[in-house]
This record gives sequence, C-alpha cells and structure tokens, in this order.
Amino acid sequence: MAQIERARKGVTGLEGAVVVTNVQNGEVQAVVGGRDAHFEGFNRALDAHRPVGSLLKPVTYLSALMHPERYTLATLLDDSPLVWKERGIPMAAGELRQDVPWAGAAASGAGAFL
Repeated sequence: MAQIERARKGVTGLEGAVVVTNVQNGEVQAVVGGRDAHFEGFNRALDAHRPVGSLLKPVTYLSALMHPERYTLATLLDDSPLVWKERGIPMAAGELRQDVPWAGAAASGAGAFL
C-alpha cells in the first residue's frame, strides 16, 4: 500500500482487508483486517459490512460462460435500471448504459443482468 500511496500523490492512509481460504476444503488460511496488525480497533475483514452483489458477480458471469451457445465475451447485456415493482425503488445506482458487452460489464463491475 505504501507503493500505491507514493505513486498517487495526495493519497494517504490506505487500508485493506482480506480473508484467504483453501478452495479445496474452505478452511480459513489467513485473515488480515487492516494495515496495522497490532491495532485493536475496527477489523475490516471481520467487522465491515459489504454488499453481496460484487461478490456474486464473478460466480454469475463465469457460470454464464459455461454455456457458450448462449453467452460469449461479445454478448450484449442489458444494464438498464431495474425497479422493484412493489415499491417503485430503483435497484441500481450510478451511471447506467443499456447494452454492455459481457467483457466490459465484468471489467467495470456493471450490474448488467444475464
């Protein structure tokens, strides 16, 4: 992180978190909750609340690619806003585009649906 801070002048105090698991058995191999291992406050790896959408997108996108007859990297995905009809609540935020190539949606983190 220090290297990133040096490269981006004016950016300081970056923090991060990671939980590393064994893909064979799901066993937790490592937990890092912040930059300072001796800090006894907020642990980003255990205490942070994250939206699940960004975690599930890779699984969804890669599952779709297992069906090449239907989806390819060039397939256009609809990134238009969705509305939860019962409440009229938009289910997307930020810049929305209508048709996004699959590869572009995956790279940008777009909420495009398959």
